[in-house]
Amino acid sequence: MELLIRAARSDTRVIETLCTPAAAGLLAVDQLPLAGLVVDAPLAVSHPTFAKTVRAAAVPLLIDPLTPLLLSEQAPDHAWARLPFGVGRALTLGELSLPDAQDRYVEAVIEFQRANGATWLIPPYLYATEPSDPAFDVGLQLLARTARYLDRRQLGLPVVPVFAGSLLGFGPRPAWSDGLDRFLRTAAMLENLRYVAFSWSTSGPGKESAGKLMHLLTATEHAASISHMAVSSGQCATGLDQEFVEFLGGVLPVEGLPGSAVELGGDGVEVGLGVHGQVGSFGEVLP
Repeated sequence: MELLIRAARSDTRVIETLCTPAAAGLLAVDQLPLAGLVVDAPLAVSHPTFAKTVRAAAVPLLIDPLTPLLLSEQAPDHAWARLPFGVGRALTLGELSLPDAQDRYVEAVIEFQRANGATWLIPPYLYATEPSDPAFDVGLQLLARTARYLDRRQLGLPVVPVFAGSLLGFGPRPAWSDGLDRFLRTAAMLENLRYVAFSWSTSGPGKESAGKLMHLLTATEHAASISHMAVSSGQCATGLDQEFVEFLGGVLPVEGLPGSAVELGGDGVEVGLGVHGQVGSFGEVLP
């Protein structure tokens, strides 16, 4: 069982404590209680200590670019808006649909992560409410262009694409073929696919948590089975070995749920419940 931890500003000392045994050679990296550290892009800039700490311990670092914020207005002095790929105004999907614009954003997002110490890369991603949402198509285009950019630049770092969407819009079985399946087929274009991370929003009508949890589990199991089928046809280098679901910010073992993780070499699908608008990222459980 592996755990990705999302760091907050106040977690510097905690991360140092977790990584010290490996940095000092007292423990192997695979014996540490974390498989990787996730930091938001603004935090990577304001707290470079995180990158230094995990680099010394050979722990993977992921920098979440928070690119769903491209579609919402930000204050000019907002930390994210000051990033190389950040903007203060809300971009339109029309602007983000232009091939040249997509190539610029892909390059800016990937090179920002590399410059700030990321050892696993997160492609730019958008939030979508349902498979017919135009933002979903644009997000797939960005993912495909990321695959081409990485191939062209011959960048061999592991890649973790993020599926950010409404659980009510993408979770039910009738939505799988046009939603999850299309996303996973596009993700399979990535040469060094490591994880597929899911950032689910539970906002919308309906209060029944059991029904939403069922959507979460069945959609995750379906994602695992689709990726397993891709393995046997040689389309995607993923396999199924462990039975766990990684919730954002923690790990929940699942008994009797075969194929509940899509993984490559012992890694898996990260699955989370979040309220879109509060945090446009994965790696954290929101109230």
